[in-house]
Amino acid sequence: MKKIYLTFTLVSAIGLLIFFGCSKEGNQTMEKQESVFQPTENDLQIESKILAFKEKIDFARENPNLKSGGDDLTIEEAVWNIEALANYTYADAGSEFDNYVGETAEIEVPLTNGKVTLTDAGAAYDQVIDSLSAHYSQIPGTNKHLVLADIALKEVNGQTAKFNVTSGFGEGSSNPFEGFGENDYWWFGHGDLNSGGYCDGIYNGTHTDSDAAEQIERKIMMRKSLPMGHRYFIEINEVYVDGTSSTLEFEPNSPDPIICECCNIYNPDDPVPNDNYYETFVYYNCDYYPNFHGCLCPDEMNFYLDGMEYIIYDMAFECFPDELSGKIFSDCNMYWGMYYQNGFLTYNHQNTIHYGISVGSEDPPKDL
Repeated sequence: MKKIYLTFTLVSAIGLLIFFGCSKEGNQTMEKQESVFQPTENDLQIESKILAFKEKIDFARENPNLKSGGDDLTIEEAVWNIEALANYTYADAGSEFDNYVGETAEIEVPLTNGKVTLTDAGAAYDQVIDSLSAHYSQIPGTNKHLVLADIALKEVNGQTAKFNVTSGFGEGSSNPFEGFGENDYWWFGHGDLNSGGYCDGIYNGTHTDSDAAEQIERKIMMRKSLPMGHRYFIEINEVYVDGTSSTLEFEPNSPDPIICECCNIYNPDDPVPNDNYYETFVYYNCDYYPNFHGCLCPDEMNFYLDGMEYIIYDMAFECFPDELSGKIFSDCNMYWGMYYQNGFLTYNHQNTIHYGISVGSEDPPKDL
C-alpha cells in the first residue's frame, strides 16, 4: 500500500555516467541473481529446522497443559522461526509479477522470563498468518501471491514484545525485460496530493492510478531474477533510502537502526548541479532551484531506474557488508513525498528495500 511521507532530510551520493537534461541517460549495468534451481544440502537443513519448529508449536497447541521447559525461545529465535515458517509455507519469491503491494501490521507477543513459550510462539504465528490473509483478501483480482513476510522486533515493554509484520504481495504477470519507452512521461506521484498518470505526449492525462515511483518499482521487479523453482526467504532485512537523504538506513524501524554515513547518493557526474535534473540517483526536486518539475521524461525514468538498481545491487552491500552477507535482493516498495521546507516545495521518491537468504523447496507454497 503506497504511503505519502511529509518528511525532510538533506541529500548526497555516488555516481553513474550521464548526459545533460532530458538527453542525459543512465547506463548502469549490474550482475543479478542467476536463474538456476536445485535444492542444496543447506536448503534441506533449513527446511528441516523450520519443520522441527512447526512440529513443536503444533504439539504445544494440541497439548496446552504441558510445559515446554527448555524449548522456550529467545525473542530472536521466535522472530527467525515464525518468519521462516510463514515464508516456507506460503511465499513464492521466485514467481514474476507486475506490481508489488506492501503492508505493515503489528502484533504483541507475551514474554515469560524474557522468553517466548512455544504456545505463545504458535499463537504469534497464527496472528501473522491472519495478518497475511487479511492483506491478501484486500488485493483485487486472482493473479496474486505472497512474495515475502518480514517479521521484525519493534520494541520490548516489560513482559510484552511488539513485532512488525511486513507483507509483500505480487500481482499480475510480468512482461519481458525492458526499460522505459519514448512515451513514458510520468508524474512523480499520485493520490491525495497529486493527480498522477501520464503527463506529456499522446497519453497525457491517462493512467492516473499510477506514477513514476510505482512504474520504476515495477521495472525493478521485472528486471530482477531469482533461482528457479519454489523460493522463499529467511532472515529478511530492510534498507530504507529517500531522495533527500545522504544516508541509507538498515532496519529503520528497529530499536537500533544502523545509518550508513559513507553512502552518498549524489550523482558526481552531473554537469549542471542544482538544476533539478539528475542531481541524485533517486528523484528529488526543489522549487528553490531552476527547472522545478514533477513530470519525468523517459530519459529521467530510465536514469532513476538505473540509479535505484545501483543502490539496490551495489551501494547497499557496500554500506552493510556484514548485515547483508549471504543475502540477495528480494523486493522493494517505492513511494513519493511532497512537502515544504523553509517555504520551498520539494518532491522526492523513497524506497523500502528487502534482502534475505533465498531458500529452495521442492514443495509448492500453500494458498493463504
